[in-house]
Amino acid sequence: MADQDPNIQNNDQVTPELARTTLAEYGHSADGLKAMPDPDVLKLHGTVTAAQQKAAQAAVAKAGEGWRESYVARVKANAEKAGEKNFDAEKLLGRLQRFASPDAVYDSFIAMHNKVSAGELKAVTAFPDKGTPEQQTAWRKERGLPEKPEGYQIQLPTGTALGEEDKPIVDTFQKIAHGLHYSPEQVSGAVKWYLDTVQEQAAARHEGDLAARDTAEDVLRTEWGADFRRNKAMIEAFLDLGGQEVKDALFNARMADGTPLASQPAVLRYFADRAREVIDSGTVTPGDAAGMVKSVEDEIRQLKEWMGAPAGSAEHKRYWQDPKAQSRYRQLIESQSKLAQRAKASA
Repeated sequence: MADQDPNIQNNDQVTPELARTTLAEYGHSADGLKAMPDPDVLKLHGTVTAAQQKAAQAAVAKAGEGWRESYVARVKANAEKAGEKNFDAEKLLGRLQRFASPDAVYDSFIAMHNKVSAGELKAVTAFPDKGTPEQQTAWRKERGLPEKPEGYQIQLPTGTALGEEDKPIVDTFQKIAHGLHYSPEQVSGAVKWYLDTVQEQAAARHEGDLAARDTAEDVLRTEWGADFRRNKAMIEAFLDLGGQEVKDALFNARMADGTPLASQPAVLRYFADRAREVIDSGTVTPGDAAGMVKSVEDEIRQLKEWMGAPAGSAEHKRYWQDPKAQSRYRQLIESQSKLAQRAKASA
């Protein structure tokens, strides 16, 4: 018998998982191998490997018609001698049909074992669901998988990072990925896709929001004309009466199609009408409700000073001899009452 080729791995270097994978590739029953004890699998692997080497060398030395069938017959005989009763001769013969000569088979065999020796090929075995925690940990470790979902080291391109709002979603995904035995590379790739998609959606939504805002402004500028800025200020002041929480909720709300509620002309018309019911349109409206109340109070105080000024004085005449000042005072008192009622209702 010729010396063993140095490229062929020694049996003491082969794990039971790798032995099962190799034997299954050469026609042995995967189910039978799975049920076979590890020592018997390693023994069968050694016997079959030696037979394969001897058969391949003989075939190279004595090539001719029927070399495939002759090789299969010898391997089958050795398999049965080793106790394998479910050897699939047709499967092995079919694989040999891919090769033009015994030399090509032997070259392929050596190349495969070189890859195994170099660690380029891993045993194809299912995750041991019913195995011990140690066996499950070993299975993951052999494939470079973390022991726990949080053990994934997500690698992202420079300039890309997870935001606080992304972490709960990614944590949930890692649990699913771990259960499906995703590699770290697969998890990192999926997270990158998620972040890219979120960014693209945010950019598209921003562009849509700007377009909706501009469209609403164009419509209302045409409709309101010179009153556009005043109506806009009155809407702001009206919403301030409900407090910042209410104002934020209304301005951040969206319609069913995703467009902002605050960019709907119909909604803004409604707010403008309600603002006029509560706020005197002649009152200068600052940007917040508190400032608006102060503006009303200051103007009332000024008019009262004129009302109480000495008779015949310029201040006295500015009120008592000016119907517009007297009408303005009545408007301000009404506005003050409405603002007080509104503030009380929202408290």
